[in-house]
Amino acid sequence: MEEYRDQRRTDERGLYYRNSGRCDFIRLPLVWIGLALAMVVGAVVYSAVQRYMPSAYGRIFVTLGFGVGIGALASVMLLWAHNRNNVIKFLTGLVAALTALWLAWGFWAIFWYQDAKLFSMDSVWVMHPQVLLNCINEALNTEHYLTVGSTDHSGWSMLILWVAEAVGIIGGCMWMLFRMFRSRSFCEHCGIWTKNTFVSYHLSNKFDHGEMRSQLEQHDFNGLKNLPMFTVSPEYTQVEIQKCACGGTYLLSLADFLVTSPPGAKEIRKRTGIVEKLYISEEEAQALAGHFKPA
Repeated sequence: MEEYRDQRRTDERGLYYRNSGRCDFIRLPLVWIGLALAMVVGAVVYSAVQRYMPSAYGRIFVTLGFGVGIGALASVMLLWAHNRNNVIKFLTGLVAALTALWLAWGFWAIFWYQDAKLFSMDSVWVMHPQVLLNCINEALNTEHYLTVGSTDHSGWSMLILWVAEAVGIIGGCMWMLFRMFRSRSFCEHCGIWTKNTFVSYHLSNKFDHGEMRSQLEQHDFNGLKNLPMFTVSPEYTQVEIQKCACGGTYLLSLADFLVTSPPGAKEIRKRTGIVEKLYISEEEAQALAGHFKPA
């Protein structure tokens, strides 16, 4: 089991949190085994849905959902393994997405050629890369091979469809993986991920970002405390504070938000970081939380 030390992981100036690059290498193989098993089950379900889904739009949502689901599962399992190594995170997500794509195509071929006989020897051979490539080649050279909605696909249109599927699965997986890790920080003292414990009301964003950043890096919070509060505004600034369970790590983030509301859709919040995960003391965190009422 990994041992944790009371030592901050910072940037070169010693101000901001940075990942240590460490991981629990006892838990990591269990993550890979668990992901492999989940990929098999997920690929079977995904392939069956895609095989019999009549709606083209439904297929798009299922593909994106499959990719995002893989990324979410990989993120949760890597967080459980206390992974702070970006290379391990990237490679695990990429290999998981590629494996899921390969299995999905293999099971799709089984549903197509073997009439869903998942556990026959013929079906096992379909998973061989050369056999799968032969199936793909046959599909590309067959007229009216697949009908999606009211459109027949074959040849180049079939290839474009498969490339789009690959982009959707891999892109959805990596997007979710990095999204779930983006706001995560790890306390090297107690070995627990931090959580957002405080989010301020909406504050004015009419200030010089560079000057504010410089003040906060010097632990001068007067300029921040003097920002007026907004009640309703599509553009605003928010203060975020993270802490760990042991109280040994406090991190301050300051970010601008732009809220847009497209017609007929949910509102979209675009976040732009001004200060990201600046180390502050417990006393400074309590003073800021006391000054700004939570949202």
